[in-house]
Amino acid sequence: MAILSVFHCGSRIMKIVNIYLPPISYACLIFFLSSRSFDSVYVQPGMDKVAHLILYTGFGYVVLRAFRKAGRRHMAGVWTVLIVMFYGMTDELHQYLVPGRQFEMVDLLFDSLGGCLALTFSLVADRKGWPIWF
Repeated sequence: MAILSVFHCGSRIMKIVNIYLPPISYACLIFFLSSRSFDSVYVQPGMDKVAHLILYTGFGYVVLRAFRKAGRRHMAGVWTVLIVMFYGMTDELHQYLVPGRQFEMVDLLFDSLGGCLALTFSLVADRKGWPIWF
């Protein structure tokens, strides 16, 4: 009986890791990238906005996935967009403290759009029956 209890506990831990590790890891990746000073790198005008949109669309996906895997679908879309917006705001504040980076409201807008895009894509995928949830 003790072996079954240990196995059950282990599978529960694996489920928690499967649910929460992707969004936490993704947030850490964004934090790492935001910590980099890009003074010596030339970026075409507007391409940083595209990077924000892509990064935060991915972040929105893994946050929404966590809600779905945890069985918390009620208001999951709203919470996902709010979490992405909040993290985008904290990311912009963090960038303000990094030499060579600055706080930009337009970046925050593209972060938020990324969360909305992830939600929109997931709604379309669900309606079409596309298997996007791993």
